[in-house]
Amino acid sequence: MRTSAESFAALGTGSEVINHMGKNTLADSNEEFGLLETETTISVGSRTVTLQSNPTTGTYLVVHDWQADEPLSTTLVTTVAAILEADISELPPLFDRVDSDALDQIFGPVESTGLDRESGCVTFPYSGCLLTVHGDGEIWIQTQPDTPAST
Repeated sequence: MRTSAESFAALGTGSEVINHMGKNTLADSNEEFGLLETETTISVGSRTVTLQSNPTTGTYLVVHDWQADEPLSTTLVTTVAAILEADISELPPLFDRVDSDALDQIFGPVESTGLDRESGCVTFPYSGCLLTVHGDGEIWIQTQPDTPAST
């Protein structure tokens, strides 16, 4: 079992990872990325989640349920595939950009208390998008039209 520090160090494999200690509020994020205008549902494993979006700014928000059976990596890849209107098999492996096990360890429930983490976030590029994962489960995705999908 890795410590949080070891897990954070492992995140950077193959990508530039930015650690934000603390979290913007939803209002701050809406101000930065533009108000979210539309909602749709997508299937993530065995459950359905709401994907909010602002197509004008290319900004999307989905919330990962840390108590669900599906790992964070499934939520990330499924959501990006839905946004890009692509099949999951067409996307590059997530582990080429970030260590998904390390993400789960950093943001998953605290082992000693079982409580969810509520602060911190990590930002990294994946398949032409910039993903920001927050400790409370919010995942902000910004499409990057000038970025090749292989990143």
